[in-house]
Amino acid sequence: MSTDFLPGSTSGNEDIRYLQSQNGNMYSGDFGVQGAQSMSTSEFEPLRSDVPSDIPFCTEALGRSPDAVNLWIGDGRSVTSIHSDPYENIYTVLRGAKHFTLLPPTEGWCLRERTFPHATYSRCTKTGKLFIEPTVGADEIRWSSVSTPHVPGVLPDEAHPVHITLEQGDTLYLPAGWWHHVRQLNGATTIALNWWYDMEMRGMSWVTLSFLRGIIEVPSENADDANKEIHKILTRFFLPPVFYLLAIMPKDKSEKKDKKRKEAPDAEPVADVEMVDADGPKSKKAKKGKEEIVIPAEDLSPLAHPLAQKKLVKKLHKTIKKASKARQVKRGVKEVVKGIRKGEKGLLILAADINPIDIISHLPVLSEEAHIPYIFVASKEELGHASSTKRPTSCVMVCPDQKRKKRKDGEKEDKDDDYRELYDECYKEVEKLDTQIAF
Repeated sequence: MSTDFLPGSTSGNEDIRYLQSQNGNMYSGDFGVQGAQSMSTSEFEPLRSDVPSDIPFCTEALGRSPDAVNLWIGDGRSVTSIHSDPYENIYTVLRGAKHFTLLPPTEGWCLRERTFPHATYSRCTKTGKLFIEPTVGADEIRWSSVSTPHVPGVLPDEAHPVHITLEQGDTLYLPAGWWHHVRQLNGATTIALNWWYDMEMRGMSWVTLSFLRGIIEVPSENADDANKEIHKILTRFFLPPVFYLLAIMPKDKSEKKDKKRKEAPDAEPVADVEMVDADGPKSKKAKKGKEEIVIPAEDLSPLAHPLAQKKLVKKLHKTIKKASKARQVKRGVKEVVKGIRKGEKGLLILAADINPIDIISHLPVLSEEAHIPYIFVASKEELGHASSTKRPTSCVMVCPDQKRKKRKDGEKEDKDDDYRELYDECYKEVEKLDTQIAF
């Protein structure tokens, strides 16, 4: 959608003109593809000699070409409502200034999304004015009900909005899934370009974003906001934006994060773990030749639900040890994800003291989709020890139907090798637990 700009047309009775077609009005995704370039036409084709079809270092880093390149033109009255896109966004201002209000994917809850009827603007043939015309038979649209997130006091106190102004020549990298509200410089025409790179659908990114969007049931536009306490619940485990940007989708390197703890003087060996209140005493007591470490509840993620109690933890550790001996376990995020994608079935055990929780937050979603029950245990050190490794382990999946290791010649079968009965017992107990997020 192109438009003409009339100098000085700022009357409140006139249309607000904003060029924002968002469909690759400069370049579309097939531009540059052999045999397709002739089909990729644009009304702004005369400008293409001044606008590159990609950003070379971004194309190299992301491993793909842009899906779309868009030209944006607007004035101080042109506002883009807050939303998020499944694109890695490179945004450059050529003239004027753009004011961005940004929120990370973890804080979409504070935007009070609702479902609204689909509609389009139509122009009245008699008066020439625009009016909103509902679209018959179209699905409702999910959108934020917050129209002015940049205004102080509109968002909850727990929100962490980031305010950025891009001036002429400035470029912003906006990660996929980040919420953004955009305004223009008052009293002037602002011109900008952006390059949209499709996000990586494999791995954790898409699963995590879908999980964050699906955590709350979205009411209709006229529904009462019955759950006024929802932000109190969600802010207990959502991360501030700067930390989220640095920590989003990290690799499983929890053993490095515990290096200082292990190297601390007078460090004691890790043994059985028991969960207590944060204010409770951190006592140690001997039992069966081992020491039992008391872990404060504050060290466990609020996402860790269901969390196994002491009796079930012992059964799980025993099952994992026997399964590890038979080499019927998947250990670590990479192996577990690979096993789930291959259709392997089993029981997933996750560590509740992993930090940041983003390392494994996508695994419950994957396991639910694959109909694999999951359970959290308190200690990653104990989980690693049970799975026959000295390193802390974020997750283990026991796969009893996986092909067992071959025995060496002359090696007798150990009566403890058959752990199926113990596994079935654990499996049934975990299945009975409520896996919905609870606090």
